[in-house]
Amino acid sequence: MSASVRGVPRELSIEDFLRWLDGRPETERWELIDGEPVRSMAPQTVRHVELKRNLLEALRDGLQAGRLACRAFGDGLAVRTGKRSFFQPDASVSCARRIDPEALEVPDPVIVAEVLSPGTRARDQTVKLVEYFAVPSVQHYLLVETRRRLIVHHRRGGADEIVTRFVPAGRLRLDPPGLGLDLAAVYAGTDVA
Repeated sequence: MSASVRGVPRELSIEDFLRWLDGRPETERWELIDGEPVRSMAPQTVRHVELKRNLLEALRDGLQAGRLACRAFGDGLAVRTGKRSFFQPDASVSCARRIDPEALEVPDPVIVAEVLSPGTRARDQTVKLVEYFAVPSVQHYLLVETRRRLIVHHRRGGADEIVTRFVPAGRLRLDPPGLGLDLAAVYAGTDVA
């Protein structure tokens, strides 16, 4: 469940937010939404954790199979979507030439993905959809359903268009960067039918 923080200014810059995070326990997960720190869902269900792990592995497998010079990251690294929003997607892919090993942010993310949960579903489907596509490098935003096998694929189209597809099975082609994502691998070993 998400909760706003009491006693914390609502007008934090990303730099102020990062300084504030230094004093928080490492077990807490926070995002900055329009200048306001918001605690993300914790703890997570076994299903949610398994889907995040599988998604990351499937993205890495797709990158390797395509021999793509990109890297897939799990949660923990953030995506800066503007001056006052800083999200931690469940998975992301960057094709940046050089990635600083000390970085807290995903440089030039091409793909961002969220595994949906009751506490974050509404924000993932609305606020984050708009915010992620405000980042010029983002080409794909994936929403992974947890109650049935379905990935909602939002991709950048022509002009200011966002194209949405519902993909229940098979292989999802993510161009760019040219990655094939196997949905069976994303849901492997889970109880999601």
